[in-house]
Amino acid sequence: MPDQLERDGPLGRRGKEVDFDRSRGSSFCREATNKVWRSAMTDVEIERVEIAAPRGSIEALEAFYGQRLGVPTAVHGDSQLELHIGHSTVQFSQTTGEGHPFYHFAFLVPGNRFEPAYSWLAARAEILPQLDSENTVFDFASLNAHACYFHDPADNIVELIAHRGLAESAAPSETFSADELIGVSEIGLVTPNRARAAEALDDALGLTIWLGEPHSPDGLAFLGRRAHTLILAAPGRGWLPTGRPAEVHPVRVALTGAQTGHVDLTDAPHQIRGEAAWRDLQPHPPQGSPPRHSPCRDLRRFATR
Repeated sequence: MPDQLERDGPLGRRGKEVDFDRSRGSSFCREATNKVWRSAMTDVEIERVEIAAPRGSIEALEAFYGQRLGVPTAVHGDSQLELHIGHSTVQFSQTTGEGHPFYHFAFLVPGNRFEPAYSWLAARAEILPQLDSENTVFDFASLNAHACYFHDPADNIVELIAHRGLAESAAPSETFSADELIGVSEIGLVTPNRARAAEALDDALGLTIWLGEPHSPDGLAFLGRRAHTLILAAPGRGWLPTGRPAEVHPVRVALTGAQTGHVDLTDAPHQIRGEAAWRDLQPHPPQGSPPRHSPCRDLRRFATR
C-alpha cells in the first residue's frame, strides 16, 4: 500500500475527477449544480446508533475496530459491542437468527484531515473502489467533501468523509489516529416509503430535507444538516461504492440538537429519538456494565431474516 500511495499520490488512484451526486445515486461529470439546500437545524448531531450484527460477529468486530483501527470499544458479553467515535456511540447487537444484516454509516473526519485519514485507513483495511473503476476517493462536489469506503467484518459499508471547512483541526499532525474521528456523520435508514418517513421526522423532530428528493424512485433524501445526516433510501437501491442493494434492518438513532420527541417508522423497524426523550427514557449504563433499559433490546427479534 505505501508503494501505491507513492505512485498515485496521497489520495490513492483518483483518475478522472468525478462528482458523485449521492442523492441520485449515479456518478457523472458536471459543470455546475442547481440544487437548493434547504436551511437545516444548526446543532443537530447523531449521538447514538444501535444496529444489528450477524450471529458470531462480535469478536471479529471488536478485533477490527478496537485492535486494528484503535477505536475505543466496550464489549458486553458475547452479544453486544459499543464503539466510541468522538461524540457518538455505535452499538452492535448480535442477532439470534440466520440473517445477515448490513448497513451504511459514515464517520466524520476533520475537514482538513482527509489525506492523512486515507493513508491511516489504507494501512489497516482494504479501501473499496468505485464500481467498475480503480478510483478509491470520491469527490462529492455538491457536498464539498471527500470520502472513501471500506467493509467491516459484518459487511457493513462504512465511510470516512471529510467536509471541507467543517470541524477542521487547528494543529494538524502528519499522522492520523482514531482519536481524531469526530463522530457518526451519516446513518442509512432503508424504508419503502421515504416521503412518509421524511414527513414524520419533520413533524416530530424538526428534521428537514436539505438535499435530495424522497419522491424520486432511485434517489436519496438527506435529513438533518451537512455532515450530520439521516439518509433515507429505498429497499434495493444500491449503496456506494459497491452497488449492493439496500435492505431493511432495524436501526435506532439518538439525536442531540433536534426537537424533543421520537419517531417509530411504520414501514420499517427504525426508531429515532430527540435529545431529551432519549436521555430520559434510555439512560446510559456505567462504563463496563451491561446496558440497562437498552433501546436495542428488540433488535435481535427484528433481525432474524
